[in-house]
Amino acid sequence: QNLMPGQVNPGYDFTLRRFFSGLPQVISQASASVRGAYQRMRIPPAYELYDLQSDPHEFHNLAADQEHAATLIELKTQLSEWRQRTHDPLLKTDNMLRLKGEIEACRVDGLPDKSRLTLYYTQYFFSRTKPNRAPQR
Repeated sequence: QNLMPGQVNPGYDFTLRRFFSGLPQVISQASASVRGAYQRMRIPPAYELYDLQSDPHEFHNLAADQEHAATLIELKTQLSEWRQRTHDPLLKTDNMLRLKGEIEACRVDGLPDKSRLTLYYTQYFFSRTKPNRAPQR
């Protein structure tokens, strides 16, 4: 489950720039399945489902395939119950949006700068009280 489907993944640029500077060009020249996988990573759908036996690199999302609808429903139910049972802090939309904001705040001239990344999620994910606001940059 992707918690912000249809939106740009705030960690995508970090991943894309992590390995080597020419990775975007390599992706653009790769096979359609590889380009599709990176596009899903950049702007993820609500759910992804993969057959890891036949597709270990997760190139073919089966979530919209009617043949796998029952499996998707069962897994969605199990995940939802687990998230409730474990008090998943990302069930609170404010927590998710705040974390996204912390990641986006480290950008310089539109590019991520990991040296500027400061995360405060431990202060508000697990707090029973209203969180303190992080210092503004």
